Amino acid sequence: MKEVQAAALYERPAQCHNEPCKTSAMFFLSLPLPDEMGGLVLILPVLAFDVWLLATTGKRQFKIWTQARAWPRLAGAAGLGVALGIWLAFFVQYNWDTRTRAEGFPIPDAFSSLQNGLWSAFLPPRSLAMHLLGIAANLLSGLAVPCIPFKGAEFLRSVKAELHL
Repeated sequence: MKEVQAAALYERPAQCHNEPCKTSAMFFLSLPLPDEMGGLVLILPVLAFDVWLLATTGKRQFKIWTQARAWPRLAGAAGLGVALGIWLAFFVQYNWDTRTRAEGFPIPDAFSSLQNGLWSAFLPPRSLAMHLLGIAANLLSGLAVPCIPFKGAEFLRSVKAELHL
């Protein structure tokens, strides 16, 4: 009984005839997926956290500093974020293990390996989109880092208000 129901899912509906039918389960199972789709499991949460931090705390702090005309603070935080983002995306290299070196943090976007005492050239992912997405996540992470102390202070203020201290 279960085999008949499962087979019915994969049958082509009558209206599809010879072209691929976008309503059948077989069509969705036959879609090609890039090899590096697993990288999205790491990249998307980092991007989401960075965007959330910049959209909440970063925006609030930007409003506070522009209303107070505190341009040096704003320029300092933005400069620090840009410099840190460039450093994280293009200059950070660390050893993943004894024979592998990664470039980029928090998302490694290129790897090299130790062979015969020499490091091989950095190998980016095969997909250009994944490579650029990793670099973008690293840049945004650098931009978001100056917002972390303000988010911590905001959290402590809310806890203090709830505890009536």
